[in-house]
Amino acid sequence: MNLDKYPQAIDEYINSLAIEDDVKVLIAIANANTLNGDYDDALDVYDSVLKKDEESFDAIKGKALTYYACGDFKKADDEFKKATAIDSLDSYSKEIWDECLEKI
Repeated sequence: MNLDKYPQAIDEYINSLAIEDDVKVLIAIANANTLNGDYDDALDVYDSVLKKDEESFDAIKGKALTYYACGDFKKADDEFKKATAIDSLDSYSKEIWDECLEKI
């Protein structure tokens, strides 16, 4: 991921899922999909995490950031609201949310 080789990172994360089914790995896969511009895939993976844990802060925040990245600012706002009901956002996510609110 740090080398911006998102497809290769996704492959490695998927391989690690064969060893251990870990929600953190699923979140990493979804994040890599978002960074790679594969928004539908990212949202699908975040949703699979939310099926396991409907209160997953990381999955909800990830969905918000993904919706922002693909330009759906209303859905991003909705997800940011859900995330803040669970935990506090980091400063980067707060800035993105503020941008969403300006664009709605």
